[in-house]
Amino acid sequence: MKYAELCTTSNFTFLKGASHPEELVIRAAAFGLEAIAITDRNTLAGVVRAYAALKELKREADDAIKIRSQKHIDPSSRQDRGSNTPIMRPAYTNLPRLIVGSRLVLQDSVVEWLALPTDRAAYSRLTRLLTVGKRRTKKGECHLLQADLVEWGKGMILIALPQNDLLNRGADEALQQIQAVAQHFPGSTFLGAAPRYDGRDKSRMNAFATLAHRAAVPMVAVGDVLMHHGSRRQLADTLTCMRAGITIDQIGSR
Repeated sequence: MKYAELCTTSNFTFLKGASHPEELVIRAAAFGLEAIAITDRNTLAGVVRAYAALKELKREADDAIKIRSQKHIDPSSRQDRGSNTPIMRPAYTNLPRLIVGSRLVLQDSVVEWLALPTDRAAYSRLTRLLTVGKRRTKKGECHLLQADLVEWGKGMILIALPQNDLLNRGADEALQQIQAVAQHFPGSTFLGAAPRYDGRDKSRMNAFATLAHRAAVPMVAVGDVLMHHGSRRQLADTLTCMRAGITIDQIGSR
């Protein structure tokens, strides 16, 4: 079954992503994903390195194909060894397509949005939207409102990611904000359902399905990826603690 990961956070999202964009792309290639979207928080910065990594993988694959197409002559017999000669092979035969995108965090919404441009004009609008948000506040931050998304969101696939607890009376607020965006972009608005692996995912997915039905938007599976490999879990947990203001001493005392 083909799968495209549409929600991936790299270390270009401060104190959240635990892997480089290059590592995420290479891992996606190893898993044979159809596509991967690099969606850092209010930025497109991670996409550049992801593109460079994918370009390098393609070059390596093309070089390996060229090697296979060449004749291999046995220096002792002057005979063509043919296809049985051991030669270098590409590490990944099916490379994922890179999807450009950003995770929009709005100041007046409990819903974050994956914004995935579908053409050059939409990409231009996304960059303009991010510029507007960054000019409103100090360097390194971005101040965006739901009205900005409505103004600049034409031509984008918009995937809602509710940040409030849908299992604890948070669905109504998220519903209103999703509907407000969906009415401007019918057919382009979706609800992203990501697992948290905390023992409540079955109930949470049911809540997502109910919310998608009430909002009249399709539901799409996303991984909300923060790392390319489990070896980065300790780093990811540390970043989570830092965001929450928890110190190492406090962790040790619990």
